[in-house]
Amino acid sequence: MASSALREYGRINGVMDELERLNNTVESIRDVLLDADEKQEQSHVIQNWVRRLKDVLIPADDLLDEFVIQDMIHKRDHKPHQNKITKVLHSFSPNKISFRRDMAREIEKIQKKFNDVVRDMSGLNLNSNVAVVEKINSEGRETGSYVSESDIIGREDDKKKIISLLRQPCDVSVVAIVGIGGLGKTTLAQLVYNDVEEQNLFEKSMWVCVSENIDVKTIMKNMLM
Repeated sequence: MASSALREYGRINGVMDELERLNNTVESIRDVLLDADEKQEQSHVIQNWVRRLKDVLIPADDLLDEFVIQDMIHKRDHKPHQNKITKVLHSFSPNKISFRRDMAREIEKIQKKFNDVVRDMSGLNLNSNVAVVEKINSEGRETGSYVSESDIIGREDDKKKIISLLRQPCDVSVVAIVGIGGLGKTTLAQLVYNDVEEQNLFEKSMWVCVSENIDVKTIMKNMLM
């Protein structure tokens, strides 16, 4: 997250406290989600809890991104030659007041959902510290194109959207799947890859795992094997 941009835009729009609280909640829950993601295959209770949490994390992530985008738009439109009166009038414009009110309500709604989900976490024996240690001491988990049936539920629409983007006529297509850790980005990529393979959409397709410590030569070697 672009935290400086979030703070600046939040201050401008009068929702600084709510925005900081939401951003802190998202950051603090991320490591817990990593541990839960590891354990959800062992417990249906944890699996259901992870799904509930992701249902809140995704709109929260989108909302924080929206604030960053609005900050960029504000900076673009905030020209140096504007006088103080123009700036004051702009800050009290109906559109801006409406946006501030709507965002404050949305933040409050998402924060309440977060609180409900986190309250149910106490009995699941999840450990955020384990995930942090693993992240520091490992190269990152190796991934393949296999995906389990339980991970397919609820991802069909996202999969179709990405495949639609890949099928658009152009020489090179790069589609980025972004989001905080534990949202299921790798699973979604696996679903897309398997569907592309089944439909023979491209002449050649391959799955290459790229770890945190990137070695371009090794990656190219794996692709050419």
